[in-house]
Amino acid sequence: MDEAFKKAVRPGQPIDLSLVPTHAEVKATLNADSVLGGLLAKAGMESHHTFPKYVQKLLGITDPTIQDTTPSLVLRIADHQNSPGSFHSIINELIPKRSLPGQFSRQELLDRLEQAYVGFGKPEVFQAAKAWLLYVESLQAVVLP
Repeated sequence: MDEAFKKAVRPGQPIDLSLVPTHAEVKATLNADSVLGGLLAKAGMESHHTFPKYVQKLLGITDPTIQDTTPSLVLRIADHQNSPGSFHSIINELIPKRSLPGQFSRQELLDRLEQAYVGFGKPEVFQAAKAWLLYVESLQAVVLP
């Protein structure tokens, strides 16, 4: 999975989100009755929203269908949540789950999310997550007649 992000995020080039599966795509694979889904599940792997849902809500993105289009990062359960050093333990220190809309500016949320990914050793994942946010925001700005 890290390799997909490295291919999608290349210095000096536009970020190609088509090279990274969405959370919905990975979740469907994990839940599918398939060899790959079974292997991932046996290995204790989970799909992580690269732009966590609660952070999306702080930015006004509340539609679950849109939320699940964020790129996915497949992580071992221990690296994902519920253990010291897991991604969610890092991000919860920077953006607590109980944060309220307006508590942080958009830029503060982006800076803190970037800090979390850098601290987790995956800065390229933040770049893809940010590109996804810019794409979603551009869609929301379109007003049809």
